Amino acid sequence: METYHVEIADDFYHDLDAIIERKEEYGTYQSNIDKFKKEVDEVINKLRISPISGANLSSRVVYDTNEKFFLVDDFKHLMIYEIVKDDEVHLYRILPTKSNWQKH
Repeated sequence: METYHVEIADDFYHDLDAIIERKEEYGTYQSNIDKFKKEVDEVINKLRISPISGANLSSRVVYDTNEKFFLVDDFKHLMIYEIVKDDEVHLYRILPTKSNWQKH
């Protein structure tokens, strides 16, 4: 089975930390934060195996792009990535769907 190398951008880590901090500030149960982290990890693992399974971002924006996305956390967050080589994926951002994510 072919696997892909997933390169995770610093912006993704920054976004993820900010999301978790916000959840903690709002009093989200730790079990729900852990569930969110697990779901993010599962998507990253899915990208290693089958990155083409995400949706095309170009269907949601007015510009042409090769980027793809997965929705996580009950559709509250968008994980944006791109297949850049035959065996490499760049994971760029994880953003709230209610933000102005189109200008990431």
